[in-house]
Amino acid sequence: PLELSDAYYADVDVLQLRVHADEGLVFCCDANATIGTEKSHLPHQSRGPNGLNYTNAAGRRFLSWLQSNSLASASSFFESGLACNATWFHPCSRLPHLPGHIVVRTHDLKRAVKCSKLGCMLVDSDHFPLKIASP
Repeated sequence: PLELSDAYYADVDVLQLRVHADEGLVFCCDANATIGTEKSHLPHQSRGPNGLNYTNAAGRRFLSWLQSNSLASASSFFESGLACNATWFHPCSRLPHLPGHIVVRTHDLKRAVKCSKLGCMLVDSDHFPLKIASP
């Protein structure tokens, strides 16, 4: 429901305000949002050139929220090195999706040297985990 989604985004907005601009902001979320890819090379983008080439309704909303808050999905800026970037597969259609994100401020993307799907499950889940590395 949109009410729950609005409440979630409002809560994260409050948390963002508590992190100083000179501190790194990194949080992981399962937004149930596939945000597509961005092929232009403009600075301060919220999504990068890697991932799946389509966007779902939740992805359009999530991307709009990222853009309005100068945030980015870090994993979309790096190749995973795996055969498939998907972190979840729909149980009926088996279509791939990327619902999980590691979110950073757009100006902090330079702090990430790698961000991708972890190739193995660490817990009993139907989602593959994501990982991020910084120097």
